[in-house]
Amino acid sequence: METNPIDAYLKDYLQHLIWVGLSLVCWMLIKDFLAKLAAGISFYASPTWSVGDECLLEGKRAIISSIGLRTTVFQIRQNGEVRWRFVPNDKIVELTLEKVVDLHTVESKKSE
Repeated sequence: METNPIDAYLKDYLQHLIWVGLSLVCWMLIKDFLAKLAAGISFYASPTWSVGDECLLEGKRAIISSIGLRTTVFQIRQNGEVRWRFVPNDKIVELTLEKVVDLHTVESKKSE
């Protein structure tokens, strides 16, 4: 039985097309993961923020409970309730996050 050269060419072409498609899908998944990981590492390594810091998160007083490589957890106390807000680190840049600083602590550190 003789094979048609056009059939062999199409089969080879489709195999290459499938591999290119799979490579693109894998790259897109890896790219998103690496972007989130890089945002997490930069927030985690930032000297500005640490666990236990008080801040205003979207206008609500909060305390940073934990900083992970992918997610940061904020504790928000409001009306006698405690709520935990889990924020992916790559989304923190989209939020309004302000650090609350105790002026007495800052002044005592300056005088030392």
